[in-house]
Amino acid sequence: MLDRLVRRSERTGFRPSRLKQVLTISENLAPGLREYCREVWGAPIVDTYSTREAGYLALQCPDAEHYHLQSETVLVEILNSVGEACAPGEIGRVIVTALHNLAMPLLRYDVGDYAEAGEPCPCGRGLPVIRCILGRRQNMLRLPSGGERWPLLSSGDIGKLVALAPIRQYQFAQTHRDRIEVRLRVGRPLTDDEARVIVDWAHAKFGGAFRIELTFPAELSRTASGKFEDFISLL
Repeated sequence: MLDRLVRRSERTGFRPSRLKQVLTISENLAPGLREYCREVWGAPIVDTYSTREAGYLALQCPDAEHYHLQSETVLVEILNSVGEACAPGEIGRVIVTALHNLAMPLLRYDVGDYAEAGEPCPCGRGLPVIRCILGRRQNMLRLPSGGERWPLLSSGDIGKLVALAPIRQYQFAQTHRDRIEVRLRVGRPLTDDEARVIVDWAHAKFGGAFRIELTFPAELSRTASGKFEDFISLL
């Protein structure tokens, strides 16, 4: 929703003159949105990571863009595939033990999210760090060979895709084990060269074994709760 607001603001020329910061919650923060919001509105984004079951899990550090786990109220573990704590830079499951829910305790509850563990923060707060939240396991990329991995759309190269054509919004859907649908909302019809470059980008991102199909729906799908996901798996 913030992305839509900022884009409309840029088109209309409206600028919220007294805005100091933008608080985001619920969905994963799209790559490039921090810079875009700062450029158009002149305000930084402050993101929050929370769940319905355990409340606030992590708050963005005031001095950086990573997140401090709220260890005073919740124990959060980032565990790898064999159940060991992830080292900084590793991606693992988010396991939560809420310390404030006495009516229905949740002990080592798997919330279904994956996150990347971070280095200790020099800000002096001393709370554990996660660098970014990647999303739910069901949205992992299933490979034709039988394995699976994160599509990693939060990495910096997604900005290259948006720069290739007048793309207003994008979504990737894995419809078959060997097929990915690139759903785009665009400002105008793409040229053949632009479409070809986007397909090449998708092959480089996901792998040459996938068949890439471009579609141009009027609206992009959301979850039942209203959240938007940039990558969805229909397998």
